[in-house]
Amino acid sequence: MDAIKGFFISPFYNIYTYGIFTIAVLINIPAIIIRLITKGPKSLRKVMDLYSFCQSIPLGRVLMSGCIGMFAPYTSSIGASVEDISNNKCIVTMNDYPWLRNPFQSLHALALGNLGESATGIAMICQLEQYKHIKGIPIKITSSYYKKARGTITAIGHADLEVKIVL
Repeated sequence: MDAIKGFFISPFYNIYTYGIFTIAVLINIPAIIIRLITKGPKSLRKVMDLYSFCQSIPLGRVLMSGCIGMFAPYTSSIGASVEDISNNKCIVTMNDYPWLRNPFQSLHALALGNLGESATGIAMICQLEQYKHIKGIPIKITSSYYKKARGTITAIGHADLEVKIVL
């Protein structure tokens, strides 16, 4: 039954999501232009700077989540919403949609893994942006599941980067 619901509801959800993101961009064009003129284009390059800017404008959460989705399209496929970003922590939520469910009537394991990866990835990017000479490539991702996931799921990603410079 969820597959049938997803087949019919998913296209409307996608239209709604892209529509609300477009509205958020259109409403905030003056604020974006003013920010670019006053502080320059470099003021929106870092995730933390973009997030702090989005907090101060209408529909900022939608705009931030849409920007993350543009750079990571697979993350946008689960409908993840960025709730909060701090220096080493990121909170991302995902709603329970029929097209994200498995045959056992719970959220699919890879959708949950994707949610966790997006939260930890954003937290790690915020940490890496502090150091210009460091790049990161994930080499291992693991997920553990303890019970069926239903409803709104929240992922909290922590990243504590300790850098030692050896000369």
